[in-house]
Amino acid sequence: MQILEAEVIDANHLRLVNPIQSVPGSKIRIAAAPAEDISADHELWLLLSLQNFAAAYSDNEPEYSTELIKEANPEFNL
Repeated sequence: MQILEAEVIDANHLRLVNPIQSVPGSKIRIAAAPAEDISADHELWLLLSLQNFAAAYSDNEPEYSTELIKEANPEFNL
């Protein structure tokens, strides 16, 4: 997990200050906050939050089919 600094080019593009170690074409998750809003203490909490988020939604999570649902929630639409 990394906290990266980037320049906003437009609504769809960022220019990273430093390159990331990622395979081209791979998908990553990004959380954005203005750099001036992040203090050193806040940055540590942000990193901890991102690590917990990554652990909760890892690529190793099994896929569950709708056939495994024992009782459907009538308020939830698939």
